[in-house]
Amino acid sequence: MTAIEHTLAETIQQVKQQEEQYQALRTALAPWIETANVWTAQYFGVPIESMIVWRQLRNQLRGEPSGLPDAAARIEKAKQIAQTQNFLHWELVFPEVFFEPDGTPKGAPGFDAIIGNPPYVRQEYIQPIKNFLAAKYKIYQGTADLFLYFYEQGLKLLKPEQRLGFISSGTYMNSNSASEFRHHIHQFASFETFVDFGDIKLFRGVDLATTSTIAIMRRGKPSASFRALFVEEQAPDSLKEALVQSGFDVPAEVTSRDEWRFQSLPLVELFNKVTNGYASLTSFLGGKLYSGLKTGLNEAFIITAEKRDQLIQEHSSSAELIKPMRRGQDLRPWYQMQSGLYLVWTYQGVDIEKYPAIHKYLTAYRADLANRSEAKEGQCAWYELRPCDYYDVFEQPKLLWPDISKYPRFSRNEGYYLGNTAFMIGTASYSLLAILQSRISWFALTQMATAISKRAGLWQYRAIPQFVERLPIPNLKADQDSHLTEYAESITTLSRTRYMLDEAMRGRIAMDLGGNGKLNDKLDTWWRLLTVSELRAEVKKAFKRDIPLAERDDWSKYLTDQRTHHESLTSQIVGLETQMNTVVYAAFDLTPDEIALIEKTTKYRYGEV
Repeated sequence: MTAIEHTLAETIQQVKQQEEQYQALRTALAPWIETANVWTAQYFGVPIESMIVWRQLRNQLRGEPSGLPDAAARIEKAKQIAQTQNFLHWELVFPEVFFEPDGTPKGAPGFDAIIGNPPYVRQEYIQPIKNFLAAKYKIYQGTADLFLYFYEQGLKLLKPEQRLGFISSGTYMNSNSASEFRHHIHQFASFETFVDFGDIKLFRGVDLATTSTIAIMRRGKPSASFRALFVEEQAPDSLKEALVQSGFDVPAEVTSRDEWRFQSLPLVELFNKVTNGYASLTSFLGGKLYSGLKTGLNEAFIITAEKRDQLIQEHSSSAELIKPMRRGQDLRPWYQMQSGLYLVWTYQGVDIEKYPAIHKYLTAYRADLANRSEAKEGQCAWYELRPCDYYDVFEQPKLLWPDISKYPRFSRNEGYYLGNTAFMIGTASYSLLAILQSRISWFALTQMATAISKRAGLWQYRAIPQFVERLPIPNLKADQDSHLTEYAESITTLSRTRYMLDEAMRGRIAMDLGGNGKLNDKLDTWWRLLTVSELRAEVKKAFKRDIPLAERDDWSKYLTDQRTHHESLTSQIVGLETQMNTVVYAAFDLTPDEIALIEKTTKYRYGEV
């Protein structure tokens, strides 16, 4: 290769000479490539049981007697696999990068720079190559997506202190499946530049449910900090200028954390202050975080109120096995919405013959129910729910929250069962509820949890137990505990009262003006309609009719009265939430500047519905 690079190609003859030299090189390397293919193919189904077998295969490759009856067949299978999987042996394809002209290894082999856009292929689709990945990559995890391995390979192929630049998904920041990746990067590389494009879709026709990032890394030990930029609205014309004007310096030590959240130094220091030295939620509780039920077939086990009434009418015993339930979307700040849904609670060990209506109903789904993995493996009968050892928690007072949210949506409840998009804590402490609903807890969660997308200007986060369980819980003084309990209980009552008011108004609009039709978004949030003219406009859109002339004055007064009541309740909630947060700030010993930073960073409004 060196001879080719040092030969001028100014004439046709010189070009042909280079072609001949390259072909000679490929011919010389071909046996080595074939040998490397056979060795690699062992991770794709070609057996190499021992070094003795390996030597026999190498003899076969050299045209010598191998003593292995199926050596030729194994080599042919390896050849086919190499073609199918597109094996690439970097040292043999780019020998000049890794070897001196005389064939000896270079002292500092590797590329000067690597740039790329690794393919975003989810781990479910790379099953055939997982054995190879497990054997060859330090970052391997069974649930790691394909693009992560490109980072490790890229860094491995670089010269020391040289750079890699990739544009890729940003899920590596805090997903469980990238924990080994984060550890590896912290050990062997350092960020120099990081750009997060948020929910901006950079690639036409590609709608990934992840953020896109540009990461420029250097193979080697980190410097004190690196430059980061978060793009809010649209990609700038010049990232270089945007990094200078709008970027900020991130302390390099942040890559040592379990999850990554690249922030300015003041935010990093604030996060450290509110998390270090405080008990995590799980250690405070001694566990007691639970998931909602994963039925394996929601269409069978989750029923409507109409179906519930029908089953009870068919046989009164059905009432014993039908439980009110809530989904993640039904859980709001301080209260729960009515879902109109119920769980068919056929727990393990239930005597289904005592509940004939339930038995008959589930029989219609028997084939699908019996096909659930737990039923096939004998862990439950075909009509039973999946194994669960904490049904009693559903029946008790508890704290609830949804899996996805753009502001805190913890609440207190008893008696409801939960679907698989909701979680619960096996305690009903109002003071703990106040802490979890506080801005400090939301700030901490947003520094740890996975951001999904923006809705109405606010980021939604995966509020799953992996992150919620690590929320900091301060030691409260007696008066702080008393005040927070009082605030949380009062806000809960006010929020439920406001919800019932809102539901009553929605019900009257639907019944009196829409013939029980479906409300549109603006009618659903009726308190934002300021005049009866605005109400009429939305009634026309939703129901294709107008408010009768004789009823308009009554509706104008009713709308004003109900909106005033709604606003009064909201004002009380806002006032109490403000006082509550003041107590929580004091429990964490925050300064006025730190409080201002949290208020600025957590952008949601007090009194959210």
